Formats: sequence, C-alpha cells, structure tokens
Amino acid sequence: MAKGISNTSRTLEYLRSQGWVADKVERFNPFGGALDVKTGKRFGVRKDMFGFGDIVAMGENSIFAIQSCGQAFAEHNRKITQDEKAAPNAFLWLKNGGRLLLIGWRKVKLKHGGKAMRWKPRIKEYSLDDFVEKEGENSNAPQGGQSKDYSKKIHEAYEGKPKEYTGQQELLEEPGLPF
Repeated sequence: MAKGISNTSRTLEYLRSQGWVADKVERFNPFGGALDVKTGKRFGVRKDMFGFGDIVAMGENSIFAIQSCGQAFAEHNRKITQDEKAAPNAFLWLKNGGRLLLIGWRKVKLKHGGKAMRWKPRIKEYSLDDFVEKEGENSNAPQGGQSKDYSKKIHEAYEGKPKEYTGQQELLEEPGLPF
C-alpha cells in the first residue's frame, strides 16, 4: 500500500508552483536514532536545518526557512518557539533578516457534507514578536507560548533585546504566496 506524498514534498510542490525557488535542507541519518532490539539496526533520525527548517525558499527580495508538517501544527509551533535548541536558532534567523514559516497540511472537504477532499495548507509566518515578551502586558502570563524567563534566556544568548521587527511588509507582495 502506497503512503502517498510527504508533507515536505507537498510543500516543495506548493512553493514552486507559486514561483519560489525552493529546496529541501532536512537530512536523514540512517545511523542515528533508536536501536531496533530485534534486528540490531538503527531506525535512523531526521535532522532539520538549525533544528527548525525542512525547506529553504528564495524570492527576489527574501529568503524563507520553512518547517512543514501534517496535522501536528501546535506541536511544531511549540518546537519553533520553545525548544531549547530550535527557538534560539529561529530567533537568530529572524533577527538576521530571514523569514520563517510553518506550513501544516490537512485534508478538507470541498463542499460541506460532500465526500471529495483536497489538501489545504495552514500557514503561519513568525516574527521576532513571537519570541519577545510584550511590554505593558501582564508580566506573569506566558507570552508567545513561552515563559518570561525563557524569553530572557533567548535574548541573553543573543545580546539583549532585538530591534523592533518591521515585518518587511513590502516583500509580502511577491507573486504567488497567499499572504
């Protein structure tokens, strides 16, 4: 029984159809990961670029790191914003002018009550604000899905508070992407 197309392949196809130059940067290490007790062989492990990127895509004026997933959107969002290894790297990527997307795929019905299904992307673009506690808000409440202490830890690792994120909104008008 065929498994079908992977989420990474689906994302690559989607980006290329929108006019972006895109390629996979996630690697597979067949010698890593857990040991199969029965065969004595390893299962292998996938390694994302900087801990958060499966794909890099380029347009004329911007570069994106893209994490692709299926329906585990919230889990991948936590990985990008809260993981000890991935979050500081994602923050540094954004601070240095890169853009970061999470694209999750799910099947949705074409018509309410119908049987026909189509794959639809759910897209989130991150900004530095997703990693920074907003001033003037309740300092006891977690911001951006993370604790106040964790936000400080990221900033201390990368020399204090970042410049305010401008979002480079003029770049959003590049052809093809829906945002």
